[in-house]
Amino acid sequence: MGLCGTPEIHCLQSVPLRSGVLRHEIFYWLGRHATQVSLIFLIQLLNLDCDSFTNISFAIQDDITATAIKAIELDAALGGRAVISREAENYETDRFLSYFKPCFMPLNDMHSYNDQGNGRYQVRLFKCNGRHVAHVKEVSFTRASLSHEDIFILDTEFKIFQFNGANTDIYQRAKAMDVVKYVKDNFHKKDCSVAVIEDGKFVADADSGEFWGFFGGYAPLGRRSDGEGHSENNYNKASLLCVFEGQTKKIEGSVLTRDLLSSNKCYILDCGTEYFAWVGRDSSLEERRTMITILEGLIALHDNSVGIRLTCAIEGFEPREFKLKFQSWPANTAVPISENGRGKVAVLLKHKGFNVKGMLKAAPIKQDISSLNRSGKIQVWHVNNSDKFTEPASNHGKFFSSSCYIVLHTFPGDRKDDYIIYSWIGHGSLSDTRTLTASSVAELASSLKGAVEVLVFESKEPSHFTALFPKMLVIKDENIGVGERLFQVQQTGPRTWQAVEVEKDAKSLNSSGCAFLLLETRLILWFGKFSTVEEQEAAENLAYFLQPDAESTMSLKEGAESELFWEILGGRKVHPSHREPKENAKDPQLFSCRIMKGQLQLIELFNFTQNDLLSDEVLVLDVHTDVYVWIGQSVSSKLKLMSFEIGQKFAEQAARYDGRSLENPLYKIEEGHEPVFFKSFFQWDDSKAMKHLDVFQKKVAAVKGQQADTARRPMRRHSISGFESPTEILSTIDRGRASRNTVAKPQSSPEKSRAPKPKYGNGRSPGSKSSAVSALSSMFEFQGSRDANTTPKLSSVRTRHESVSATPSPSLGSSPRTPRPVASPRSPAIAALASMFEPYSDKKLDFAWPGSRPKSEEKVSRDFDVHIPRTTKEAKLVETLELKNGEESSPKQPIEALKDVKNGDVKYYPYERLKVSSSNPISGIDSSKREAYLSNQDFQDTFRMDRETFYKLPKWKQDKYKILMDLF
Repeated sequence: MGLCGTPEIHCLQSVPLRSGVLRHEIFYWLGRHATQVSLIFLIQLLNLDCDSFTNISFAIQDDITATAIKAIELDAALGGRAVISREAENYETDRFLSYFKPCFMPLNDMHSYNDQGNGRYQVRLFKCNGRHVAHVKEVSFTRASLSHEDIFILDTEFKIFQFNGANTDIYQRAKAMDVVKYVKDNFHKKDCSVAVIEDGKFVADADSGEFWGFFGGYAPLGRRSDGEGHSENNYNKASLLCVFEGQTKKIEGSVLTRDLLSSNKCYILDCGTEYFAWVGRDSSLEERRTMITILEGLIALHDNSVGIRLTCAIEGFEPREFKLKFQSWPANTAVPISENGRGKVAVLLKHKGFNVKGMLKAAPIKQDISSLNRSGKIQVWHVNNSDKFTEPASNHGKFFSSSCYIVLHTFPGDRKDDYIIYSWIGHGSLSDTRTLTASSVAELASSLKGAVEVLVFESKEPSHFTALFPKMLVIKDENIGVGERLFQVQQTGPRTWQAVEVEKDAKSLNSSGCAFLLLETRLILWFGKFSTVEEQEAAENLAYFLQPDAESTMSLKEGAESELFWEILGGRKVHPSHREPKENAKDPQLFSCRIMKGQLQLIELFNFTQNDLLSDEVLVLDVHTDVYVWIGQSVSSKLKLMSFEIGQKFAEQAARYDGRSLENPLYKIEEGHEPVFFKSFFQWDDSKAMKHLDVFQKKVAAVKGQQADTARRPMRRHSISGFESPTEILSTIDRGRASRNTVAKPQSSPEKSRAPKPKYGNGRSPGSKSSAVSALSSMFEFQGSRDANTTPKLSSVRTRHESVSATPSPSLGSSPRTPRPVASPRSPAIAALASMFEPYSDKKLDFAWPGSRPKSEEKVSRDFDVHIPRTTKEAKLVETLELKNGEESSPKQPIEALKDVKNGDVKYYPYERLKVSSSNPISGIDSSKREAYLSNQDFQDTFRMDRETFYKLPKWKQDKYKILMDLF
């Protein structure tokens, strides 16, 4: 959206919530020179059926204070539920900008964008920043406006330039490219081209010369000194003012609590550079007008009054940022809401000829959540104190409150197996049990790349968890055959049922359901008068699932109970007749997580889409009943380890300000492995998730009309199909933990370490090396100078980025041989190189990299400890054992890069950014050791060997591998 000059604008945004109620947000926007201006009401109505938008406007001559009063009156007409925000030019909030896609562009003059009256096109320079929303500002067309910290768009008549500051990232550049596309599509009648200029890259091309020519030639840029930026709010100095009967009074107190606010008054919260207004539901309209007038007067006293933010909310509809100013905030209570205002505004708009469909009546949004794939394999481990054992399939669905359980669900995905690991925490479980469960799940997840981790508490199980168990029992302790127990039956899904042990009391019964009593070896079924036949059958099945060897069974209907039955339950008592409705998910909120000075900071992303899931961020998706922590691929290892801690801190904050339970399910999801229940909160496009490409380069190619290479690197995930039994996974973890706590002895080294290795993979003579290297060298000499934008491709050697044929490459255990590729001019060199690395013993492999194991050792490669890097001490011990056993070792070099990574001195980066030809290269690294910045898993996937094996190779062979992988 492009705007000319500096008018004031009113925006009313109506959004349907999941409950069907419309949420209103009113914005009034002030230009830098706004005084006596036209007031424009932009009312955006969402048609619930076809998502059409209607814009209306009418003019009123008024000043800023009167504009704020009109906003208060508009809220009252809508029934008093809107959040009112004061926005100012160049100080717009992300919430306001999120409603304008792709951008909001205030202009410095009152002319239209490209109509200057003299027939000449006015060249404009815009400063653009922001990762999730674009903050666009028109700046003076001089070289002094340019900086290294921002992105600039130079709009000329025949070409649009995007200048990327050296200190900007690809997501800022991608968002700025959206602005470039918007300008090109809307303000250029003629065809114009797009050029990208990179700050700090001195490339002698025509675009760079043309760009700097507009500024009188190239000159170094200075540091940004415009002083622009939003000052941080000082929450410690916040003061509360009460507005009542036209007077203001400061509320004394060192701590802000909800009890200080009264429903028949209005309040002003002064936070220094930001003001909040709270309107009591019983306050009069005149008091609200007085409050907003006082507020505008307070704002006018500031030197930079235009940049002061103001948010006004009515009781019951307070935004999250307002609640956080208080020490705590109780759970929302039901407040009366009038629906008459919606009809009044609708009648006014209909009289003016506008379509008001969707405003008169709102219907609840139907949730179309795809069901999780319930096929596949389910494995359950029972954890109690320091014991962990596998549950047989006959006991799947039985959970004891005194224990914890690990449930691994393996099911076929789009490419390979997908995994979800559930940690079920019983209310009566001890801290040692929970600690062992958490550590076991962490090691299990590290071995199953991309596994979704879910923390589930008793009585808070999500539907996709209960769907795995058609019959589910929650039992207080393991002494099932002792004493008398009462179980309440409830439905958890379309065909799934649950029986939960409750207090043995008549109050625990419910006329809308069923229950059963377990009397050691006898069963008594109780059917409520409002229960269905299906519920009664489910109660009987669950009772026999708990006690299959019951000697006798008795069925009782409500009203026909025996005195013995009531005597067991402690006498007749009044019990409920209706079930409490289950809490449903509310409108999702997405937050970006940052660690600032050791503190967790959450920044809300408004009107979010799938495009807001950026690979270098940790995001929290809050749906009120569940908390999802989404981890991007490029997130640092330190932040990845803190993901569950971030989710728990968020849950604690939600419990303090929204009154939620601390036991709501908590999820850990990695980018590229999103489950269907997470995707359901987005308009998910699998093609976006499948394509792996620099997001900025992808958008540049789209704007220029070029075809972008969107091939994704093949996902290499481990399959658990090779395990002989369900217990092998966690038992392997236990063996690995035990082996790490003991010191290896030379006489107990495994047999495979004593087996001598062949000198050259396939036993060939050293002469074959020289011929292959000569052929390879001649190939590179034939290339001349290596192009920085291309990577040598092999036609007979498979890498992790391309396959030798159009058909999927077989796994290690498959038998079909890959078809032979068509010969190319490089074939002699490649063939000579490939002859050096023929398979050791498994002839089904087309190419055996150093470190590959034959099929007989495949089971060892799936061991969990393979993925845990050895310490330097362990690596030296293995090296000593090999020398003592007479094994010929290859020439070695100091493994400095490996040591640095293990000591945590080197940060891991994605392979795509470490390549020599990367469009977004990493700066400040040792370019001769690019491989050292790969994570352990990426290193294995890239070179098909671990670090230790790689650094044992001769230096020349390491360099050849790095050249092939574009890391040299």
